Amino acid sequence: MGRRVRIATVMIACIGISGCVTEQQKASIYGMQRPLSAAERAAVLNYVKTDFFDPYSMRDVSISNALSGSDPAKNLICLRANAKNRMGAYTGLRTTAILLNGSIVQNSSTDDPACTDARLQYGPFPELERAA
Repeated sequence: MGRRVRIATVMIACIGISGCVTEQQKASIYGMQRPLSAAERAAVLNYVKTDFFDPYSMRDVSISNALSGSDPAKNLICLRANAKNRMGAYTGLRTTAILLNGSIVQNSSTDDPACTDARLQYGPFPELERAA
């Protein structure tokens, strides 16, 4: 039950950012993106190290600015990276949307449309590159 609630939370957050809003609202959301705090970067790094299959194989890693919806405590952060799958092959660049509540990861989803908008700014994530 808890996993379903988390998945629903991420889906609602992502829909709120990408699907059920007007272009004007999207422009406002993407226009108010902000750089991540040190605590948010640490939360994403810890999440990747504990929940990704092979975090030490990741390369070409970049992380987005934070997007906030109606609740400023909840932020959507996108991580773009090339990592190995369970067969040992690199998958190519894949994007993961990570929903943070404060500095706690609530859930994540792969290839979320909110992460592909050209207005979302990405930057390097050297903390994860160094972990490899």
